[in-house]
Amino acid sequence: MAAGVEFKLPEDYQIQVLKRVARPELLPDEQRVVVTGLGTVNPVGSSVPETWKNILEGRSGIALISDEERRDSRVQIAGEIKEFKPEMYFEPRETKWVHRSAQIFTAAATEALIDAGLLDPRQVLGKQPLRGVHPYDIGINCGSGTGGTNYFAVAQDIFRERGDRKIPPTSVMQTLIDRIASVTGMNRFIKGPTYTVTAACASSGYAEADAHNAIRNGDALVMVTGGSDSAIDRITIGAFAAIRALSTSHNHEPENASRPFDKNADGFVEAEGAAANVLERLDYAKARGAKIYAELVGYGNTADAEHDTAPSGEGAIRAMQMALARAGIPPEEIGYINAHATSTPIGDPPEVRAIRYVFGEYTPRIPISATKSMTGHMLGATGALEAIFAILAMRDGMIPPTINLDNPIDDELDFVPYKAKSHAVEYAITNTFGFGGMNNSLVFRKWVS
Repeated sequence: MAAGVEFKLPEDYQIQVLKRVARPELLPDEQRVVVTGLGTVNPVGSSVPETWKNILEGRSGIALISDEERRDSRVQIAGEIKEFKPEMYFEPRETKWVHRSAQIFTAAATEALIDAGLLDPRQVLGKQPLRGVHPYDIGINCGSGTGGTNYFAVAQDIFRERGDRKIPPTSVMQTLIDRIASVTGMNRFIKGPTYTVTAACASSGYAEADAHNAIRNGDALVMVTGGSDSAIDRITIGAFAAIRALSTSHNHEPENASRPFDKNADGFVEAEGAAANVLERLDYAKARGAKIYAELVGYGNTADAEHDTAPSGEGAIRAMQMALARAGIPPEEIGYINAHATSTPIGDPPEVRAIRYVFGEYTPRIPISATKSMTGHMLGATGALEAIFAILAMRDGMIPPTINLDNPIDDELDFVPYKAKSHAVEYAITNTFGFGGMNNSLVFRKWVS
């Protein structure tokens, strides 16, 4: 084991490897959940094809924050969405009631539904029904860490300057986290289980697991899942800067600021974005002739219950073990790991130690990339976007790179520095961890018809 990554559990605690269950491919089709649609809006691209192309080319989406008023004296960079036109999805009057996190998730979900063949691409604007699925057979479960809570700063300014009677009646709708799911549902007449979950930066990973279970439990045939966060504002950035979570040393060179697994990393770079995946019961997907990307075969959700911002590694180990056990596979069958890896000195090393613990002697053989080096950290939305990267890596046999990796914290592991690499993958795992010790791992299996 490389120097500096020794992992020791407390003497009175031992994580047991969980007993594997039957592989999902051995189950009947009505108990299997597949991915049939992908969508995203993020700092690297405004669609899945554009994003994937830029990710494989190692392009960073980090830049100087466009609005000077939203910059902090310590942090002036972020991952902002470069092009987004809400008028493509909403009538002008509607945007007054819909906060940005809900707007961009509607865009990502729209792309995913079109990709899944459930929405006519000519019927994007306004409230348009889906095709090929009954409204009560499809639901939405997405994740978000902040929703529209950044609007509270705007309302507070109005209150101080003009008094409480001048607070706009739209303020409630501009803040509620559940609006991310409900607005998308109203726009597409989705009437199945529809809600938003929050588990800090692990929110969209939890949402993916919940959506999987909703299908397995018979609550829906199809689920739109994923996550969205847009909180690049002076309060959120200032708060993260106050706890020394953000990078402060690269304001002059934004594209080099996010440095996961690098010894010189000094914090994460906040970003905004949304990502959506359409999950579907396999027999239903087959019956309607849907294109299938991958199968969601395992997940693990745990909590550290120790510290708000300093991960112990134990919960991460358990989450990965649970995901592998549900997938019915041993660790050596994983061909790619998309790591949480936010670019913080307090978070990256424990994840490396946890990965080494779970995958043991096989760890050096597994490509591990940190795509937040390019996207920045989209808070509760990142897990869903990284699930998309894992799925596309399996489809194309291409592993995305980790950029800005000059001095790796573990020189034995394959962090795929700077350049994408060709590598066949049948199973991929993604890690998503959040403040408060929230942990999620997902295992996907390449679809072979």
